[in-house]
Amino acid sequence: MSKLSSYQQNKLRETILKHNLIDAGQIILASAVECWSLTLSEPEDFSTVGNCRIGGDPDLPASLAWPQTDDGLYLNFIMQINLAELPPLFDHPLPNHGMLYFFVESDESCTDVKSKLLFHDGDSSFLSRVTSPDYDQLVHEYYVDLEPYKVVPIVTIDLPEFGSETFEMVEAVSRDTPFGTIAERYCELLESVSCADKDIHIVSKVFGHASEIEGDMRWNACLHKAGQNILICNHHKQKNEVEDLLKKALQDNEAPEIEYYRNVKESLAWYQHHKEQLQRSRHEWLQLLKIDSNRSVDLSIWYAGSFYILIREENLRRRDFSDIYVEIVAG
Repeated sequence: MSKLSSYQQNKLRETILKHNLIDAGQIILASAVECWSLTLSEPEDFSTVGNCRIGGDPDLPASLAWPQTDDGLYLNFIMQINLAELPPLFDHPLPNHGMLYFFVESDESCTDVKSKLLFHDGDSSFLSRVTSPDYDQLVHEYYVDLEPYKVVPIVTIDLPEFGSETFEMVEAVSRDTPFGTIAERYCELLESVSCADKDIHIVSKVFGHASEIEGDMRWNACLHKAGQNILICNHHKQKNEVEDLLKKALQDNEAPEIEYYRNVKESLAWYQHHKEQLQRSRHEWLQLLKIDSNRSVDLSIWYAGSFYILIREENLRRRDFSDIYVEIVAG
């Protein structure tokens, strides 16, 4: 079943033809989803309360406190989204009202970004601007003084990125032409469907495909929630490979490496017993939000990278935003 409206299906067919990828047309159409792209508008003057915004200060209701760490430091505010401003989308589980707020605590590990996603289930009449705490009261030293901008949501098409399983399927049924290689044409297709207007700058997406640059990010979410972060970079390793690495660490008497590879070996044994369950569980996760680095906002996420915020669809439908998985993909 298509996840696009009839209008978007026809639009995508035309774009596939334009980029000479007609042999892979059905594969591309089957993988396409609609999403909201949040585009940079104008500098925020805070004349409106509760609009979609990146950087600056949030507009919070009295019922939501600015999130803090256990040590009393305040998390850094990144973005707020007014769900009532989002235009109609073909199929989605988000409510049509309320506010989402994203705050960051720590990004020392790209696969374990500590953060908070808050939800206010009400209208903007309950909101008021809350000024950011002073530098020495914020937990993160870099996500400060972000230039505030209004953002405007538009509906766009999202496709799996270059290097994904879908791209490999496209590559298998397509061929290079005088108009460019398969990779060149697919990348041009991605840019075309994301936004045809070169003057529009997308800073964030609501929904869309999770990244597969370092493997399926939904696998990573499952491993993280199972307490197996060590497997995110190691689940593809073979047992004998890890045993060889452990043997070398023992020979070199490298205590940290010995402990590390012993833990990897133990976790790989766990992984073999839970692989099928993980395969099922990964389909429970979806990308809720992606936030990109942006020079105008002065937002640099691991040197031109992006935040990917994933959530279980069941929790999203229940409006429970307390259990998320956040990962950074560097630029």
